[in-house]
Amino acid sequence: MFRLFSRKNLERIKYVWGSGRIWGGSQVQHWLEHPLVQERINLKVSGTARLNRLDEFIGPSRFQWTDAQIQTMNEQLQQLPKHLRRLISDQSKFKERIVRKTVAYMAAADPSEAVRSLEIVPLLAQYFRILEVKGYGGAILHELLYDIAGNFCEEHTGSLDYLRRLFETEDQLTASQKIRDDFAVIIVRSREA
Repeated sequence: MFRLFSRKNLERIKYVWGSGRIWGGSQVQHWLEHPLVQERINLKVSGTARLNRLDEFIGPSRFQWTDAQIQTMNEQLQQLPKHLRRLISDQSKFKERIVRKTVAYMAAADPSEAVRSLEIVPLLAQYFRILEVKGYGGAILHELLYDIAGNFCEEHTGSLDYLRRLFETEDQLTASQKIRDDFAVIIVRSREA
């Protein structure tokens, strides 16, 4: 049986790891620094042939977007009509520009957010056999659509066409390897299996 990790059951992680299966839902990036997680990763999942599935943010640690990402996000943002850039959190404001937040800002805002997200796949490879890493985007759209995604709906005529173009742009950049996927499903198996 798969068990779903959540922050509230973090202290019971030893039982989950002991079961031989892990099921992460974009949570490993939050826990990588937790001593209990490190201890369990070091112990490995032993004696099973079971598959383990993780669905993770594997992009830049602490959301330190690359210059190429920031540039592309801002280019795409400027192509959107103003009404699609209206902030959902404050309807009187508009998203004008995307900037890279400092590491200090990110650590203060949420000390667990994407702490070492870029290291997740290499760390898993040390302890598990990685069978597949299936990326599914996010390198541009994750931050670009933050706080404006709700504007893309049938009520805003043409907004879904803009959204499709944004997805196409990200897909093309990923396919050309100008950017990489920031989110992925990772299938691993115990090395002993």
